[in-house]
Formats: sequence, C-alpha cells, structure tokens
Amino acid sequence: MLEVLDANKLKLLQEINKSWPQSFRLTFDGNTIKNLQSHLLIEELTSFVANERCCLPFFREREQQIAWFNIATNADELQGSIQTLRCWLLPSYGWEDERGWIVTSESAVTGMAQAILSMSPPGFCRWKSKLIDFPVIAKKLSQIRALEKARPEIPPYGPPPLIQVRQQFVTALVAGDRLSAERTVQLIDTHQLDTADNSLFMWIRFWFTFGEYSKITKHKDIHRLAQLRIPAIIKLCILRAFYFEYLERLDWAEDAESVLASYKLDIEPVVGGLVGHSSLGDGVEVLRLLACHAIIKPVPDLAKQLSSFNDVSCLLSRLEATGTQNSYTEPSLEEQFWNARAQKNWARLQEVGASLVAEDPESYSTLLRQSLKFKANPELLDRLDSLERGGATEATSPREQTGNQVQVPKSWAEWLHLVRDTATAELGVFLAERQSLVLDELAINEINAISQGLEDLYLSADFKANQAIRHVLLMGLPELMQDLVNESQFPRDILVPAYANVFRLWSELKCGSAHPPDSQVLLNLADGILTYQRELESEIVTQFEAWWKRSPVKANVPFLLGVVDLLNSKGTEEQCGNFWITGATYLQSNPKYLTAGERNLWRQIGLQIFDQSTIDEYLPFPSSSDGQEDPLKSANLKKVAIVSMREPQAKNAAEMIEQRTGASVHLVTGKSAGARTDNAVTAEVILFVWRATSHAIFRAFDNIDKEKVAYVQGTGAGSILLALERWIAGRAS
Repeated sequence: MLEVLDANKLKLLQEINKSWPQSFRLTFDGNTIKNLQSHLLIEELTSFVANERCCLPFFREREQQIAWFNIATNADELQGSIQTLRCWLLPSYGWEDERGWIVTSESAVTGMAQAILSMSPPGFCRWKSKLIDFPVIAKKLSQIRALEKARPEIPPYGPPPLIQVRQQFVTALVAGDRLSAERTVQLIDTHQLDTADNSLFMWIRFWFTFGEYSKITKHKDIHRLAQLRIPAIIKLCILRAFYFEYLERLDWAEDAESVLASYKLDIEPVVGGLVGHSSLGDGVEVLRLLACHAIIKPVPDLAKQLSSFNDVSCLLSRLEATGTQNSYTEPSLEEQFWNARAQKNWARLQEVGASLVAEDPESYSTLLRQSLKFKANPELLDRLDSLERGGATEATSPREQTGNQVQVPKSWAEWLHLVRDTATAELGVFLAERQSLVLDELAINEINAISQGLEDLYLSADFKANQAIRHVLLMGLPELMQDLVNESQFPRDILVPAYANVFRLWSELKCGSAHPPDSQVLLNLADGILTYQRELESEIVTQFEAWWKRSPVKANVPFLLGVVDLLNSKGTEEQCGNFWITGATYLQSNPKYLTAGERNLWRQIGLQIFDQSTIDEYLPFPSSSDGQEDPLKSANLKKVAIVSMREPQAKNAAEMIEQRTGASVHLVTGKSAGARTDNAVTAEVILFVWRATSHAIFRAFDNIDKEKVAYVQGTGAGSILLALERWIAGRAS
C-alpha cells in the first residue's frame, strides 16, 4: 500500500527530486510515489513518509558533490543519527557542511533549509560527499537499516567495564546522588564484576556517605574485616561509623566514664585492632578513638602523644595517668612484625622489619622483599641489597636501586605530578591507600601544590591528546573531589583556585555526559566557585554551554534547570535568562519530554526572570483535554519539610511548593537540632538538601522512616521541587 504524502512533504520531496539524476528520479501520482518499491533509497524514503528519522540527498552535479541532510523527530533520534554517521560514513565518505552542520530553530536559514527544519523540530544535520561515492553511501544506508531491523528488542548488552562503574560510583557519592550510587553497586553484585570483599568496600563507602552507620557497625563481616589489611579509606569509614554510632551523642565534656565504658563495650572488641593502627592525622573522630584505645589497653607511648591534643581534653587526666604507668609491656618487635604480617599491614611490617633485619637478615629479609610487591619502599630495598652485598654502603639512589619502579605517591600533589609525567605505576595503590585530606590541618603550601598540579595538568598538551592521562584522571579526580567537595565546610574561600582547576578538568573530561551525577558534580563545583569569585562566571557559563551543545538530550534537561537555578542565585540575570530560553526552546520542540509537573516548574522559575507573556510564548499551558495533572497537586500533601542551610533557595522552593500543593512547608535552615527538626520529623516528606546540611541536623533524622526522606542532589529551588516530584513518582510506583 502506497503511503500518502501531505502537502509540505510532497513539496519538499519534489524540490529535491529536481536535483536527482534522471535514472534515479522519483515519479509521482498525485500525492504518492509511484516507483518507491524499486528505488535505491526505499528505506530512507519510507521513513520520510512515515515521519521517522531519515537521510536524503540533494545532488550538485556541477560541483560533483551531494549535499545530504538527516532529519529526526526528537533530539535523541538526532543525536543517534549523528553518532551513526560518524561510525559508518564520516570522515571516510563525507565531511561536515562548512556552513555549520547542525541546524536548529535558532539558526538563520530560509528556503529549503527552513522547510526541512519544520519537519525536524529538534534540528537537522547537513553534510557533503563526492558524487562518485553515492552508490557506496546508498548501500551503507541500507546496511544500517538492515542491522537495526536485526537487532533484538532486548539487546544482549553486557555490563560496562568495572573501572567505569567504579568511577561512576565515586562520582555519584560526590554528587550526593544516592539512587545512582546504589544502582552502581547493585550492578556490580548482579553481574559479579568484582570480588565479594571489594563489593562490600563499596557498600561501606555508600552507607557511610549517606549516614547509615548502623549498617556498617552491625554488618556480619565487620569482625572479619577488622582482622584484614583493608584500604585506608575503608578503614576510616568503618572507624568514623563506630564513632558516630556509639560515642558522638555522649557528653565528652563532662562524662568521660560513659565514653570509656561505651568504647570498651561496643568498639574495642570489634575494631580495636583497626583503631590501634590508625594515624593521629586521620581526623578528630579517629583521634578520640585513639585516646580511648590508649586508656583501655593501656598504651603509654600513645597516651603521651595524645596528651597535647585539645580534642581529647576530656580524657586528659586519664591519658596522663596512663602515660606514667609501668605495668604495661608493649609487644616485642618480633610480635609486632608477625601481627603486621597476619593483618597484611605492609607499611607496619616494613617499619618494624627494618629494625629486625640487621640483627637477623636470614629470618626477615625474604618476607620484607615479598612485602615490596604490595608496598613500594626504595629505601628498604636499598638496605636489603646492601645486606646481601655484605654490608656495602656505597651511595646509590633509590631510583637506581629500584630500576623503573615508581614509588607510591605520598600526597595528592605527588600523584598529580606522576599523572602529568604519564607514569601510571602505583597511582592506583595511592588511591586505595591514601589518607583522607583533613582540610582544617592542610597547610597553605599543600593547598597551593594541589591547585598547581591540577592547573599544570589542564594546561599541558598531553592532557587533551593522551588518552592514558585522561583515563587515570577519571579514576583519581572523583576521589580528590570526595575530599575537597564532600565536607561540611564546602565551599572554603582558600580552596577556590583548586575548585576552579578541578572544574576545568572535569568539564573537559566529561563534557556532554548524560550521566546525572557527572553534571551535578560540575554544578556543585561551580556553586563553590561563584560563592567567592563571581568574576569567573563568564568562564563557567562557557563550560555550561559547551556541555549542553555537546549533548542536547532529554537526560541533560535537569542539568539546564540546575544551571538556571545556580545563575538565578549567584549569577547575572542575562545569563540565567539565556539558559532558561535554551531549555524552554528545546522542550517546546520536544513536548513529550515534559511532564505536567516539570512544565509547572519551568514556568515558575521562568516567572522569576521574565514576564508572563514571555513564559506563555515559550511554554504555554497545554489544553485541558490532554488529561495531564500536576503530580504535586494530585499527591494531596498536607505537610512538607525542607532541610537546607541555603535559606533563600529553601524559601523560594517553599513558596513554589505551597503554590502548587496547598501544603504547609516547614523550613529547617539552622546548623543544630532542636524544635525545628522535631517539627520537621512529623512531615509527610522531608526534602533533604544533601550539599547544604550540617552533620548535627543530619543525625537528628536518624530514627525516622527513610521512605519519608527525599535526597536533593543540588541546592537550588528547582532541584528541591524535582526531588519532590521524583519522590511522589516513586511512592506511586
């Protein structure tokens, strides 16, 4: 059966048909194509008639060229067509049109281009080829269609590579995207992409980041993990979880007895070994655990070291008493060596073994050499070699002794330097074994070294050309952002240069990513930068524009709304309005991507920038006959709570929620728990702004039903309302 062409399609097809060679030209019978079934481009023409994506030519015989155009019904289809062209035809058989190969409604076009654009709302792409290549291109277009038809409805795609999944997991933690992080670990478990212990390590990081400390402290494998050599970051998560679960609520200033009793009963029997091998630089929580450990065991040397720290002043008298005791006998060096071997604590084994090997090389040198496989130590290797040579002490540099071996970086500055030199050895070891940055104790020269290392990487030619460097950075940058961004005092003015350099690297590495945590991390960094340096707005806006232009798809529409939110509070009105219009224009061309609730949200935010007539022009209310109802209104909510220290954005969101639901909205904008948090607990839903909440406020909601909590990824009013809509949709499903 011949498909009937409407007037506009018929006119366009007749126009381009005039350029086609006589042997290839279409014949028409009224508004149908007579020779469609025998035509070389039957699949493309059939798709054109059926309002589906297609690729059609316009012949320019004088120039011995063909001008092709690809049209699509929505932005996702257009992006798919572009990717298909790049995989099958470009640049081997064609090239992008020099006038600009992506044409959108914002482009200044007339004539045939305008007619094509009217049939392809999201825009179309135009490209050229040589006339002699037409038979090959026509054949490849047919092969593309055949391959698409042969594809099963449920593609047999396997899981992504493990290294990519891990990077997405850490990025989700930095973005505060609980759902994405949880799904990532579940993906690993489902497909058994990693060992059971490594998967458990990821769950521990997840539970700690989102405050589910009891899932760590009461886990069935926690006793076993405490006996193993585990990554430093996991050890710190475990220890801090025990501190928050059992000791934080106690009165440290007045009741040392209760603190020590709880530590002795709940912590020491389970993770006492991990506490004993912790560092004084691991933060205040671990410092307090070490003080309890020094008293309970007792450990006089450790007690003396801790006596000068103000954070353990409540235990000072006990520590001083412990420091003077003589009854305690410290384990011998031999016992410490074999304990470290049992726990696979290679750093401690090497430290103790260095003292033992001189007296008894035969007993210890073999094990020490084996430990070097897990923990590089050029100085120890040099000493072992000297002992084997009969005690020779000639000066030899660690680099000469270790050959091409690269020492594990001791800091982020060293790590960034090694990345720049494309030396990848031991970089992964550092990420697993590194200590978390304690920003309050970070010296200014250390901050500058990190910032300079990031800047040198961004400015280096290798960064953009060398895929190995980009690959390593994708592993390391999310871990660095965990320390710089996921902390209670973010943003800090002293760290703005570091934020800016991470922002530049991240926007270059992930530009256009449709994975929500990737763009949310970019927004978080921009938020921190603009808090102190509004003059960087122009650079930030440029990166936002590049991100959207690289991938203007449905999944990135929330990113656009986040940009509008951010610039509405910390940017200029002009830039904010430009992004709103960009998003509204896209949604106008792709109305099926817009739910009733999202339309209302875009209109509400737009009214803060433009007048009513402008909003109605871009995003008018649909006709009442379409049956769509605002989900916020239909949820029949009576009481909503918003927890955020960003008071202006929280108040803005509260006004919009009240306007659309009629519910009373309760705000918690302080840093400490009290009557406001008690009141918020009774709400039907608690919108928890992850990036703008103190730890004390977070703990106030420990015992409530987690189904009532909706985690907000961003900090703006739009992010808060989107979180509420997702919560309502999740409850309905």
